[in-house]
Amino acid sequence: MRGWAIGTLLIVGVGCGGCSEKSGGPAGTAGSGGTAGSGGTAGSGGTAGSGGVLGTGGQGAAPPMTPPSFFDPCGGKIVDPKTGAIDPVEYARQARAWDLATIDCRLGPKFTDAYPRREDARPTLQQPPEQQVPVSSSAHLDTYQLGAYAMNGDAYGVAIAQVLYVPDDDQTPGVDRIYVLDWRNNMISESPERQPGGAGHPEEAVTSPEWATALGHPVRHPITATRSPLGQSANTMILFQDGLAGSAPWSRKFFKFPDTVVPTSLALTSSNEFVLVTVWDTSDPAKPRGRLAVLTAGWGLPTVGIGYTFHYDLGDAPLTLLGYVDLPFATPTFVTAAGNNGYGASIDIYFSPSIEQLANADTRTKNAQSGNDPYTWSPIGSSGYAIVLSRWENKAAFIDLQPLYQYVQTWLLGTQANYDAATGGSVDAPIAGRWPRTFEVAPEQKPIVAFTLDVEHPLTALAGRGAKLVDQDPTDRIKAHIASLDGTLRTYDVRTLINRHDQPPSAVEELYSSKVGYDPIAMVFAGDVDSRDRTSTMFGNLRPAFGDSFMVLSRAERQIDWIHASETETQVFRRLRDSRLEDPVALDKINAFHDAYVISISDFTLKKVVTYRIGPMSGELVRPRQEIPAPSGEDSIECGGELDMAGHVFQVSSANVP
Repeated sequence: MRGWAIGTLLIVGVGCGGCSEKSGGPAGTAGSGGTAGSGGTAGSGGTAGSGGVLGTGGQGAAPPMTPPSFFDPCGGKIVDPKTGAIDPVEYARQARAWDLATIDCRLGPKFTDAYPRREDARPTLQQPPEQQVPVSSSAHLDTYQLGAYAMNGDAYGVAIAQVLYVPDDDQTPGVDRIYVLDWRNNMISESPERQPGGAGHPEEAVTSPEWATALGHPVRHPITATRSPLGQSANTMILFQDGLAGSAPWSRKFFKFPDTVVPTSLALTSSNEFVLVTVWDTSDPAKPRGRLAVLTAGWGLPTVGIGYTFHYDLGDAPLTLLGYVDLPFATPTFVTAAGNNGYGASIDIYFSPSIEQLANADTRTKNAQSGNDPYTWSPIGSSGYAIVLSRWENKAAFIDLQPLYQYVQTWLLGTQANYDAATGGSVDAPIAGRWPRTFEVAPEQKPIVAFTLDVEHPLTALAGRGAKLVDQDPTDRIKAHIASLDGTLRTYDVRTLINRHDQPPSAVEELYSSKVGYDPIAMVFAGDVDSRDRTSTMFGNLRPAFGDSFMVLSRAERQIDWIHASETETQVFRRLRDSRLEDPVALDKINAFHDAYVISISDFTLKKVVTYRIGPMSGELVRPRQEIPAPSGEDSIECGGELDMAGHVFQVSSANVP
C-alpha cells in the first residue's frame, strides 16, 4: 500500500556537469512500449548533433554510422525502399520473430555498433553504501541505503516493477517482479531488489493457468509493458508475441488476439480508460495490414489501474475488445496516447466518481464537460488522441480518440435513460451485452485517423496534453514529440486535436526540430520535483502540460538527457552518464509517484536493472517529516544500485502500490 517513510538522511552524488546546451527544436519521448516486438529502423549516417545535444561518442569526431543493411535481419527487408511495396512473406516472418538477436537488432545500434573501436570515458556516479536492516521484520528487504532504523508505523510503502527480458532459459516467461524503492521504519532502499523468498521470479500473474489455456501453452516471449503515462496505474499491461495482452500483478485481466493478428506495441490512455494495441494483421497473406485494436476493462472511466474498480478492489469485468481501426500503413511499431482529463496525476482518479455515484443526475452534469464554460472540468475525459508510428514505412498517424470519450460521456454521463440503458442497474461490473459495446454495435464511438505525416525512421513519441481550459493560454502550444533514429526530434502543436473539437483537424503544425543522441530508443515524462525543471520544482506539482519536460535515452550514446521544450526551442538541463551503463535500452520513472524521483534503466548487454535518484525526497517518507536532501553535485544524481536479472533486460515498468 502507499505509505510514508523515515528519519534524517544525508546523501551525496556526482552530476554529469555542463549540460545546458540549447537546440533549435524538440525532443521526443516514449509514452508506451513496443521496441522488442516491433520493427527496427533503417538507418543511414546519423548525427552527433550540432546546436543540440552532442552525441558523446562523436565528440569532435566522426558521426555514428549504421550501414543500410543493419536492420535487414529484424525487419529492414519488409518494405521495398524503391516502390514501398510490402513483402508479405517477410512481413509474416518478422511479425512472429522473437529471439535475442532479433530484439537486439530492433533496439538499434549500441555504442560499439555506432562507434567501432572508440573509447568512451564515463564518470562513476556515487552510490550510497548498503546497510544491514537491524530487525528482520522491520522492512521488506535485508539492506537499505538511506536513513536509520526507528519504529515508524505511519510512513511506509513500496514501488514495484515488472521487468521484461530475453531469458537465458527460454522455458521461463521473461517477466519478473522486483522492488525499485522501499521505505519503512525510517529506512529507505533505492536499489533494485528481488522480493523476499524468491517471490516475483517469474511474475506470478504470467503463470496464471487461464493465460496458458488461452495461449495453448505456457506464457513466454514478452514484447512490451506499459502503465498509463499520467495517471496512477497499480497494474501494468503486458503484451506477448503470441497475441496475449494481460494485466499484472494485482488484477489478471487478459485478452487473446486471433493467431493471424500479431500485436506489436501498446499504450494506455491517461487514466486507464482504454488499452490501445497496434497489430499486424496477416489474415489475408497477400494483403497485410496494420490496425489499432481498442480494448477496455470495465466502464471506460478513470481507475487506479486496469482491472481495479473505483474502490481499488479487483473488479469482475473482463478485458473486452471494442474493435479495430484500420491504419494507413501495414507495419505499426509504436503507439502512445493522451486524454484531456484532469491534470494527469493520480489525484484525478481519487476525485473520479464511481459508476454508482454517476447514477445521480447532478454528478453526471458536473462531470460531463459538455458546456462551453472554461471552468467546466472533470477527471473524466471528453477528448484525446493517439500517435501511431511505422518505422518501416516512415509514417506517423495521429488518431482522434474523441469519439471514444464522447460515447462514454453520452451514455454514462448523459440522460437518465441512457445511463439506465448502459448500466442495467449494475453499480459494480458492467453487464455483458449492455456494456461495453463494440464498434460494430456502436460505430459512432470508433476512433478516426485524422491525418498521417511522413517522418523518417520514427522510433518513439510523446503525447502531450494541456491543462484544464480555464488554465490554458490560447497563445500557448500543446506539444507532442516524435523521435527518429538519427536523433532528430520533431515538436508539434496538438492543441486542435487534444482539446474538444467539432471536426478532426486535417493537420498539425510542426513547431521545430532538434537533435539529441543517436538512436533515442526510450523517452518518458520528467519527474515531479526538480529544481532545474521550470515546469516542476515542488512536491505535489500536478504538472498541467506534460509535454514540456521529459527525458531521452540514447542507446548509441549511453546517455540520458533531460529536455525542456519551450515555444521555440529545446534545452538540455541535465545529463546522466555513468560507467555502470554499458548498453542502456529503456528508461522508466515510477508511475504517478510524487515523493521520490527514482528512475530505472534497462541494460541489455549486462542483463541488469540500474536505478538512479534525482533531487530530494519528500518529507512524507519520514517521521518526523523532514525533506531528504538531494544528492550533492551539480546535477543532484546518484546511483541507487544494480540488480542482475536472468536474461537480457529490455524494459521496466514501475509504480507505487496504491
